[in-house]
Amino acid sequence: ARHHWAVQCRCTPHSFSSSCSSSSSSSLSTGTAARSRVGMLRARAKLVYYRAFAWAYGWAGRRSHAVCANSSWTRGHLEQIWRLPRSRLPIVYPPCNTRAFQPNPISGRDAVVLSIAQFRPEKNHALQLRSFAHFLALERVPAPVRDASRLVLVGSCRNDGDRSRLERLKQLADKLGIGERTQFEVNVSLEELVGWTRRAQIGLHTMWCEHFGIGIVELMAAGVVVVAHDSGGPRSDIVVPRNGEPTGFLATTEEQYADAIARVRMMPDEEREKIQVNARASVKDRFSDEAFGNAFAAAMADIL
Repeated sequence: ARHHWAVQCRCTPHSFSSSCSSSSSSSLSTGTAARSRVGMLRARAKLVYYRAFAWAYGWAGRRSHAVCANSSWTRGHLEQIWRLPRSRLPIVYPPCNTRAFQPNPISGRDAVVLSIAQFRPEKNHALQLRSFAHFLALERVPAPVRDASRLVLVGSCRNDGDRSRLERLKQLADKLGIGERTQFEVNVSLEELVGWTRRAQIGLHTMWCEHFGIGIVELMAAGVVVVAHDSGGPRSDIVVPRNGEPTGFLATTEEQYADAIARVRMMPDEEREKIQVNARASVKDRFSDEAFGNAFAAAMADIL
């Protein structure tokens, strides 16, 4: 912290996710937990705790010597909660190994819809399964397109909770009637991951308000057409037009995801490949390891 009477050090946080946000406070104020009397008391207690924590969080943040945010969305939250001017909040995008995925060819891909995410609850894999099932049920999708399509979920399990969640996802796939079209790949190597991005045509991302989204960057660098959640860093920084042309698609609901999947699967190869090339060009320099090093050095220049 800046108070040298407490600790003789300099504080330089690189914020990857703000611990507090106005959306969290709003959800506590209006959430369904307040329907009962006991639920209302709990919600109020949580709100009091949250606001006290937010004040302490902002107080500490304002006393940092230098601050970096990992996306413009995160910076917006820090401006609001830490009450710092934008001039003190440079964006330093996380380092992404875009080089490992760039050699992938653009054409000749399989009809694979690919997800890359740990099997954690906030990643919302259930929405991916429901969206894929909805896509398969669309009447406008020709039978050959439908029959060739399959969903592959690549991710890691950290503990027994993740493994239990994975088993429930497999059960949900069977319940939705897509079990035979869905493949789960757990704890794969980098080589295997790159292999899947080489084969995939579409990439799915369904986490609400993710602060950045390294997995999305990897998919785009690999030449995969992404359909990401219309929120957070993906919307503000990653899946954004380049030279006025699209680099992917954004969605929120099951229906929107299904429509986007159908659109990509059914569009002419030339149109799809144009998006693939544009997406790769959009991320290869902005989010590389080298870009991170340069931006971080610039942000720390005044205190090093």
